Amino acid sequence: MAESFGVVAAVGLTFFGLMLIAAQAGGVVFGLVGGSEPAEMSHFSRNLGGVGDPKPRIPNRCLGDFSVSEAQEPVNVFSRRDVSVKKSLTSGDSLSFSYNATDPSAANFSFDVLGKEGDGKLYIEVNGERVFEQDLVSGGSENIQIEDGLKPGNNSFRIGTTSGGIASETTYRLEDLEVSVTDRSEGLFTDRFRMYDYELQNGGFIGANLSYRLPIDTAVPTEPLEVSVNDKTIFSSRSARSRQSIEIERSETDLVPASNTVTFETESEAEYRVEDAEITVRYVAQTEPTVTQRQFDLTQDQLSYAERGDTSEEMRFDYQLVTGNPNLKVELNDFNTTISPTNGENTVDVPSDALESSNTFRVQGQGSYSIVNLRLVSEEDSS
Repeated sequence: MAESFGVVAAVGLTFFGLMLIAAQAGGVVFGLVGGSEPAEMSHFSRNLGGVGDPKPRIPNRCLGDFSVSEAQEPVNVFSRRDVSVKKSLTSGDSLSFSYNATDPSAANFSFDVLGKEGDGKLYIEVNGERVFEQDLVSGGSENIQIEDGLKPGNNSFRIGTTSGGIASETTYRLEDLEVSVTDRSEGLFTDRFRMYDYELQNGGFIGANLSYRLPIDTAVPTEPLEVSVNDKTIFSSRSARSRQSIEIERSETDLVPASNTVTFETESEAEYRVEDAEITVRYVAQTEPTVTQRQFDLTQDQLSYAERGDTSEEMRFDYQLVTGNPNLKVELNDFNTTISPTNGENTVDVPSDALESSNTFRVQGQGSYSIVNLRLVSEEDSS
């Protein structure tokens, strides 16, 4: 008798264990209190995998060719197509302009004399000192070199004419006036390059690189060539290597989605000829909108469980953003909501009346991301 009871008990426990395993495999977890109803039921389980196709972009900003030195060189300080200066006994019209010099050594005035009326002379004054005065003829071309009167700092220039006599009037009409000053340059080259929101936003920025070529036979590397972006030094070397490539770190140079500055600078007698300078920006472009859709059916038992009134329904999934906009629009039949998931496990509350016997689940986004271990679960509310 005892042996028969032992056999029956063993068979019963074995059967119960097999039923429990089968129920759990089907998405049902038995509640230990109350006995007959499960504490949680899984209605749907999928892996969506990777969604969206990130598109690397590598646009260039060309800076071109330029020299960096403090050498003396002509600087164009003034130009005008047509100029008229005149002088009479009671009035006069002259031309004045100024230039802030570093270490000027000479000034050059070039122009054509388109016409002249009267007997007066054309004059040039530098910082109030008359350094040139001469009778010029109509139709002539002039190239006047002046080395007197210039100084570091602000220099004033004036072009005018004398009257030619007590009761006389003189007018000079000049054409294509060009004025240059031979001055020591500041030893720097500055340019601007623009960054855009779509290059820097939502983690799409990969990096930026400044590259240029230094012809070895033109460099005088007695002092370092210093390169900075937004006033942050990214390179300083006396190297005359023919090809240079410098990484621009976003955090160290304060790159902004607007105008940014790049500066090449040296000093003293150093001289560098920079050619083929360009900035390359690497970023992942925002992907085209994507829609991922899945269908699934629910049994009457699953619908009844969700509609009991004492359960909560949730979408649960593991999420990882690759790049782009993280926002997702989640739809389940007539229910929809927009979420901003974080990397890792996420949940979305779903109303029980959104569930039907035949269901359509959709997720829309405009980024590159992955969703795995997606489940629709009903869980018994804790009392």
